[in-house]
Amino acid sequence: MAPFGFQDWHRRVNANNKFGEKIMPTRTINGNNSGNTINVLDDTGGYKVTGSGFTISPGGSPPFTDTDLVINTLDATGGTDVVNLSGLTTNSGVSFTSITINGGGGTQNVTGSGFAETISTGISNDAINAGAGDDTLIGGDGADSMDGGDGSDTYNIAGSQLGGDTFNDTGASGSDTINVTGALSTFLSFGVAGTNYTLINGSLPTSAGATYQGIEIFKGNNFAINGTNNGSNIFDLSGFSSATGVGAINTFDATGGTDYVNVSTADAGVTITGGGGTQIVVGSSFADTISTGSGNDSINAGAGNDTITGGDGADSMDGGDGDDTFNIAGLQVGGDTIIGGTGNDTIRNTGAGALSISSFGPSGSGTTATYSSIETLDGNNQAINGSNATNEVVNLSLIGQVLNVTGVSMADGADTVWTAASHSGQVTVYDGGNGTDTINLVLTPLQLGAFSVGDIGSLNTYVAAPTGKTLAPSGGTINIASLQFKAKNFESATANVLDDGQVYNITDCLIPINNVVVMTTASYTDVAGKSSLIVGTAANNTIQAGDGQDLVFGLAGNDSITGGVDEDCLFGGAGDDTFFANLSEAEFDNLQGGSGTDTLQRTTTGGQGNLVLNQFLATNGIERVNLDAGGQNRGIDGNANGNVLDFSATTFLSNGVSGLGGDDTITATNASARTYNGDAGNDTLNGGTQNDTLNGGADNDSISGGGGNDTIKGGAGVDSLIGGIGDDTFLANLNEAEFDTLQGGSGIDTLQRTTDGGQGNLVLNQFLATNGIERVNLDAGGSNRNIDGNASDNILDFSATTLLSGSVFGQGGNDTITATNASARTYNGDAGNDILNGGTQNDILNGGADNDTLVGGLGNDSLTGGIGNDTFRFASGFGNDVITDFSGGGADKIDLSAFGLGGIGALTITVGPGAGNDIITSPSTPGFGQITLVGFAGTLTASDFIFT
Repeated sequence: MAPFGFQDWHRRVNANNKFGEKIMPTRTINGNNSGNTINVLDDTGGYKVTGSGFTISPGGSPPFTDTDLVINTLDATGGTDVVNLSGLTTNSGVSFTSITINGGGGTQNVTGSGFAETISTGISNDAINAGAGDDTLIGGDGADSMDGGDGSDTYNIAGSQLGGDTFNDTGASGSDTINVTGALSTFLSFGVAGTNYTLINGSLPTSAGATYQGIEIFKGNNFAINGTNNGSNIFDLSGFSSATGVGAINTFDATGGTDYVNVSTADAGVTITGGGGTQIVVGSSFADTISTGSGNDSINAGAGNDTITGGDGADSMDGGDGDDTFNIAGLQVGGDTIIGGTGNDTIRNTGAGALSISSFGPSGSGTTATYSSIETLDGNNQAINGSNATNEVVNLSLIGQVLNVTGVSMADGADTVWTAASHSGQVTVYDGGNGTDTINLVLTPLQLGAFSVGDIGSLNTYVAAPTGKTLAPSGGTINIASLQFKAKNFESATANVLDDGQVYNITDCLIPINNVVVMTTASYTDVAGKSSLIVGTAANNTIQAGDGQDLVFGLAGNDSITGGVDEDCLFGGAGDDTFFANLSEAEFDNLQGGSGTDTLQRTTTGGQGNLVLNQFLATNGIERVNLDAGGQNRGIDGNANGNVLDFSATTFLSNGVSGLGGDDTITATNASARTYNGDAGNDTLNGGTQNDTLNGGADNDSISGGGGNDTIKGGAGVDSLIGGIGDDTFLANLNEAEFDTLQGGSGIDTLQRTTDGGQGNLVLNQFLATNGIERVNLDAGGSNRNIDGNASDNILDFSATTLLSGSVFGQGGNDTITATNASARTYNGDAGNDILNGGTQNDILNGGADNDTLVGGLGNDSLTGGIGNDTFRFASGFGNDVITDFSGGGADKIDLSAFGLGGIGALTITVGPGAGNDIITSPSTPGFGQITLVGFAGTLTASDFIFT
């Protein structure tokens, strides 16, 4: 039928009313033909357009009788129906409560008005343009095209009906929402051109699938999104501007390719599951659950208490704010980077097997996993095992001090383990390898009485985290807030114990505690015969440790603490404490004074030997050492190990220090002059500000005098000796004094032979003018000795030195020897092509075998080339020099190139007295002295000279 407008219908109704005709209460308009159009426009004649009393539907029901405009059902069984309400305006006189258009079974093409409308599509491929107003568009079956126009529009669609739809709101004002109701019957796919869709920053490009444009909110009810493209999938909702963002996405599942997922504006937690490709994921501010796939994935979970599960590949996982949990299987941590962010974060081993130490570390190189800002490591009752035969590093240094790992097992090589734990966790460390291992434990709070060390089968040592008692003295609970162990082969440890404001730095105190004593009186003597932990009070305590390896804390007060038989760890705490050392029993593992002026003092029953210290540090806080009790002054000995004995912060009121065996490091006190002996081993001796005596002993030692006028002796071995500030003396035992390095420093320094210097010469492989040695004296004891080089190419330069005795012999090698300017000496090149440089004195230079170069310098020198073709070089200012063995014919040469002479004609050659002594002069040449060729009977030619 022909188009029938509501305007025409209404005029008919009004005309019938005007002529008194009866009006039927309801009317039905059937659109049975193809291409029906219902146009609702303004009534230009001023008549009201009311929608009461009629129904537009195939069957005429249900009717509407109120002032709302309701087009209840559109049925286009024969084609496409068109509803156009764009002409409705407020000039019609109608105040619409609502406008509702319900689609039917055909294809609808609906154009809305400027009012708020509710428009439902039907089962076909419908086209809706709602126009202005805050419209609600309800999608149905079919591939619908829906445009809300201006206003804050809402698109409601059931999950089972979403597919192939187009949501257009580009450029329109308002905040628009897509609300997916109900769970999707299948995954919502995207990313493959021609069949799916892509979401990018809230502006969704057109494709053959569902399309979104100008949408600010994307909401759903636990629906899933599946990226089926094996190339690249993009799902980015970060540009959706509404405060409610994107909500209730249940799962994102990417099956391949490089996928990008950004749900940072979601208003609820999101579950994202990675697939076979590489995922780049930005999470929401809520509790997300994110699983990586088999690729090298990048996860930034954002705020919220997120759960992130790592998969295969080298993943980068950042939990962001919140208390996050990272689930990793033991075989899947290689190359991962894990960042906890703020909050209390946990790494949990979800695998059935042990983790490998080589899987963790700070470097991030190779297959090593790195992590930071992690508070809890939960091993899930699995071990961490070493697998690398060389060097391994596992860094489990956690912020919140919670650790739950059954074991850490080291392999061969130099291994390092950082762990952290509180009383709620436990860690056992096994050393089954051969390397030098380091363990660092951080425990908070410490429950004392729980440390243990011992053998487990073929393994060496283990350390268990606290599971024992908490000390509760009368003053309150001792809360040790931080404890750090550092172990070498699990035989030593360092610790920071915080209590009553004091910091105790413990070394080598992994002690199996069998007896815990918290003092309530002023004094205590341990008679238990076990390894005890003894804690004093804030008053002045007297504490006597007993048998067994003891751990003693004096705390505040001026305490007197005496160690027992075994290697004890003694900590004074605040106050002026005194540690008494029974010389026959006083080898300590650790000694810490704390604040105050603390003293290490020998007891009056101190035995006959020296005090044995295997370690004494400047940080120990011991201000005074006094071993002079009872009038029997004793010294300090190290033991057979490599000892570190640093007295730089201590006043030393006793005899000297001897390192004994091992590679020792000994540092002198700055308060008084003492003697320090390295003894056997490659020792390092550091002098203080006083006039110290430093003896290296056997092996290759390094000695630095520091301040003061020091006496330094290297001893046997190739030593490095540095004098430092002051007038230092280096003692050379002639049969032991080959140096690698000899440096005087500031002051007037002397190299001197010892009185027990042996029968040979002093051997120097190198002596430089820059060495800062001002004097060399080998005449001690009235037995003058010489200086020898060795078989190498030696550089011996005495030009800045006063050589007080002896001659110099280069021995083998191509040596360069420069004479002193302070006194006349004899210098011998010996074998090799040597260079001998005279000084300002009347030197004797003997080249020896091979082809030598002799430079007389100033003074009246005697030059002997020896066997070989030798060169005698002269420069301006030389004196009356004598060449004792010149042979002509071009074998030996006289080098006059420094004078710029034109040739032999510039010389005056005369025969002097005696048997053929030729004398060479050049009266017209300034600075040209006289050269006498002793016993030369031949005729000199130009071939005997070098002029250029």
